[in-house]
Amino acid sequence: MREKRKNAFLWLGLLLLLTAAFLLRRQRFGGGKAAKFFPQLQQQKIVRIVIKKEGEIKTELKRTDSGWVVATAANAPADEENIKTLLDDTALLDRSELISTNPEKQSRLGVDEKGFEVQLWDEKEKLVADYFVGYTGVDFNSTYVRIAGENRVYLTPRVLTAVVNPLDWRNLTVLSFRPPDIDSWAIKGKGGQFILKRSSEGEKKWIWEDNADFPLAEDKIEEALLRLSSLRASDLVMNPAEEKTGLSDSNWRYIFTFRSGMIIELTIGQQDEEGRYYVQTNQSPAVYLVAERVIKNLPQQLSDLRRED
Repeated sequence: MREKRKNAFLWLGLLLLLTAAFLLRRQRFGGGKAAKFFPQLQQQKIVRIVIKKEGEIKTELKRTDSGWVVATAANAPADEENIKTLLDDTALLDRSELISTNPEKQSRLGVDEKGFEVQLWDEKEKLVADYFVGYTGVDFNSTYVRIAGENRVYLTPRVLTAVVNPLDWRNLTVLSFRPPDIDSWAIKGKGGQFILKRSSEGEKKWIWEDNADFPLAEDKIEEALLRLSSLRASDLVMNPAEEKTGLSDSNWRYIFTFRSGMIIELTIGQQDEEGRYYVQTNQSPAVYLVAERVIKNLPQQLSDLRRED
C-alpha cells in the first residue's frame, strides 16, 4: 500500500513539474498580452490576398465592388467565409510562443521559402502582412508560423494549413435561403408555367394560384425547397459559350419571390459531357455545374407535386 502511495506521489510530482515547466516556457516566450504579428492590420482595408507555394503564386484573391473574386480562377466568385477566416486568423497571430530562431530548422517546421506564404495588400497597394504557414504542431491543434524576413518561428494555437489551402477558394454555393421566407414559387417546366403561393388560410400551406383546390403534396414542396435552399455545385465556369450551356433558351426555370420582395431566378440548362447540368442565377455571373442526381429530383411540372390520395 505504501509503495503504491509513493508511486502515486511521484507521478503527481512529475505532472506538477511538467505543468510548471510548460507555464514557465509560455511566460518566458511572451505569455499574457504578447505582441501581435501585424498590429497595424485593418481587415476592412485589405483588397488583395496572395498565397504562394514554393515562391510561385498559387492563389490570388481580389476585392471588387461586388465582392471577393478568385483572380487566378477567371475572377470566379470567392468563398467569403474562407476569406474572413483567413483575415481573422491573421489578425490574431502573436509572438506568445517562440519555438525556434535557428534558420536550419525552418524546413523541418515547414516555414521555409518552399512553404505556404501569405501576403495581404491594402487599398494603397501596400504590403501589410507577409508570413509563412508551416506544419501543424505535435498536438494537431496548432501551426508553426514565421514572419517573412525573420528567423523566429512561433507556434499559434490554430490549424492554419486548411485555412490557407482549402479545397476550393471559389464559392460553389448556388442558392442559400430560408424556405419559410419564400412567399411564392413560379415553376416553368415541361408543362408550361405555374405558380405556387404560400397560404395562410385554413390547413393548407401551399396552393396553386390557378386552382386553390388542386391537391398539392405539400411535403414534396417543402422537401424540394429544402434541397434548393442549400444548392451547391461541383464546379463552375465563367463566360462559357451560350450554345454549350443551353441557358439562354432554357425551358426550365424557377422564380422565388421572398416576403421581403427580393426575387431570385434559377435557370437550368443543358447537361455537359459528364451529365452535370449547367445552372445560373440572377445573383451571379457564374455558371455552375450541378450533379444530375440533384437536378433530376427537382419538380418540372405540376403533376410532380400532386398529392397521391
